[in-house]
This record gives sequence, structure tokens and C-alpha cells, in this order.
Amino acid sequence: MNKLKILFGLSTLLIAIQLFYFLSQLLFFESISALFIKDTEYTTVFQNPRWWIIEIIFTMILLSSCFIAIGLWSGIRNGLFTDKAVSYLRIGSRLLLGVGAGTLLISLLDAFNSVKENSFFMDFMVSVLIIMLGYLLLLFVDVIQKGIYFKKKNDLTI
Repeated sequence: MNKLKILFGLSTLLIAIQLFYFLSQLLFFESISALFIKDTEYTTVFQNPRWWIIEIIFTMILLSSCFIAIGLWSGIRNGLFTDKAVSYLRIGSRLLLGVGAGTLLISLLDAFNSVKENSFFMDFMVSVLIIMLGYLLLLFVDVIQKGIYFKKKNDLTI
């Protein structure tokens, strides 16, 4: 149970960092955009499709972190072998798989278009790690689901 609490703490820390990022985007938009976006072919930030893609990916990471945190909190409060915890964790893991697939696609497109030649390997590895994290979480959820099935079938106390 302590490991679940540590994982819950890490997921809430990730949520706090993401919320800080979104607030800083709203409050200090000009300075943040000047730091991260250095495209000369676009006149405004909102016309840059890369900015929108990055914001969508960060939003999906925030949503997956929220679902994972809610699932872990439900597991801490009511026991991990509940349908509610499993459903929240499954949604969070599927969102992580979507983020990983999206970032992998973006890094592959960048490699073919030679947009970021020197950082392709790093982007590719981060994308693969996000996909692996999503699959590991799905595997974890399936093990919990099997535990729920055996608990209901045999009336076991888990």
C-alpha cells in the first residue's frame, strides 16, 4: 500500500507541474512562447501547428495523470481490487498509449522531413518509453481485473 501512496504522490506532482505549465502559458504567454518557439516562418504562435500539437500532447498527459491519480486514490481508499479503480487506471493507460503513439508519429515525421535531425533518437526513445509505460499500466490493470474476477468467483479476501 505504501508503494501505491508513493505512485499517487508522483502522479499528483506531475499534475501540479502540468497545471503550473498551463498557468504560466496563460499569464506569461509572450515570454514562454519566445523561449520554446523559435520559428521564423510563422508570424504568430497560434498559426504554428507544432505549438498546437505540443499543447494537445501536454493536455493528454495531464488527463492521463488525472485518471491515474483518481484510480490510485480509489485503490488506496477502497482497496485496489475494485471496478472503479480499474476503470480509471485503464482510461489513464489508454491515454498514455495515445500520447506515446502521437509523439512517436511526430518524431518519425520530423525525421523524414529533417526538421530536428539531431534530436530524433531522443524523441524516439521518449515516445517508446511512454508507450511501454502505457502497456505496463494496462498489464497492471489486467492483473487487477483478474484478481477481481477470482475474488468474485471464489469469494476470496484479497
